[in-house]
Amino acid sequence: MGTETEYAVSAPGQGHYNPVQLSFDVVAAAADENTRHIRWDYRQEDPVNDARGTRLERAAAHPDLLTDAPQLNITNVIARNGGRVYVDHAHPEYSAPETTDPFDAVLYDHAGNLIMRHAAERASEQTGHRIVLHRNNVDGKGASWGTHENYMMLRSVPFMRVARLMTAHFVARQIFTGSGRVGIGEKSEQAGFQLSQRADYFHMKVGLQTTFDRPIINTRDESHSTDAYRRLHVIVGDANRMDMPQALKLGTTSMLLFLLEHAGEAGLDLDRMMESVTLADPVAAMHTVSHDLTLNAELPLENGGTTTAWQMEVTLRGLVYAAAAGIYGTDTTGEPAWPDRSTRNIMAMWGQALADIAAIRHADDDARLTMHGQAGRIEWLLKWQLMEKMRRKTGTDWADRRRAAIDLKC
Repeated sequence: MGTETEYAVSAPGQGHYNPVQLSFDVVAAAADENTRHIRWDYRQEDPVNDARGTRLERAAAHPDLLTDAPQLNITNVIARNGGRVYVDHAHPEYSAPETTDPFDAVLYDHAGNLIMRHAAERASEQTGHRIVLHRNNVDGKGASWGTHENYMMLRSVPFMRVARLMTAHFVARQIFTGSGRVGIGEKSEQAGFQLSQRADYFHMKVGLQTTFDRPIINTRDESHSTDAYRRLHVIVGDANRMDMPQALKLGTTSMLLFLLEHAGEAGLDLDRMMESVTLADPVAAMHTVSHDLTLNAELPLENGGTTTAWQMEVTLRGLVYAAAAGIYGTDTTGEPAWPDRSTRNIMAMWGQALADIAAIRHADDDARLTMHGQAGRIEWLLKWQLMEKMRRKTGTDWADRRRAAIDLKC
């Protein structure tokens, strides 16, 4: 698994600056003397290959999809830790090295923040004007940029089964992975606060693209490995600042891929079990979950029933437990005999997050302001607390422009 983070870039006091040029300046400053000469090898890149078994003709592809274009090679720098720093449209981006452990992935993500911060400092010295990077996903005026995840998984799992399960998770996991955002709608058309920065920018269930008409499930099929594996490219996540939601975002998704790969081995009828989490309208549900601070919104299911995001995550975690118990057996407490400490910790953290959400669901705003333990684990709650306290102190509402200005710095 691994992460990709696009950073917003600005030059305070410079008036009408060019973000593309600033991005080039930052990436150039990230180059190390020992790695400056290394260039990225695009020979195995195949951005128009679709996981659904089709292939988009390059002539028909939107230019944003052609990420293997030769002219992009000049914008690549190899980081000392094996990561990649490059310009992606109008953003400097850091691609972390791959790892098999979600906690290591979080560490590599932190390393990326340091690499990019130091690059921005050097670029500021070299250009003579201050360059600032922001770890967020929206400008509140219609633009959004990505924080992507990548997972290696067995290609033998039917892709539409992957899409079905992951759609449920990506919609529901916002309740504990969202980083919080001031404003409702792509251009903040409505005042308010929501759980996720990215949710409003998704308008399709499945698709190949990542920068327009964004789909919940991205179908780009570039495994960067043998034919036995595929790479699940995930574009729905927020740029988390806290460790626990970042680790959970990676860890829970990885555990559900384990479920997809081993459900049959554990004797589970996964297609039947997924009926209780298969949404009737996933795109609408994604927006609803992010906008619903009560955490109690009823989401219509394809089978005619309803559920909540919290119940969906409880169900998904239970399915992972059932698969693990069938494969690894259980210990004297009835707990699955997890294969390693990281897996055990992720499952415990998943349970803690769901307990936190259960408590938040039953609390009013006054009580939520005192939930310090939960705010230390749930990022959107911490941001909401900061914003709500400021709002009450100043006697303003969520339409106050100061809320949005502060949001850019949080």
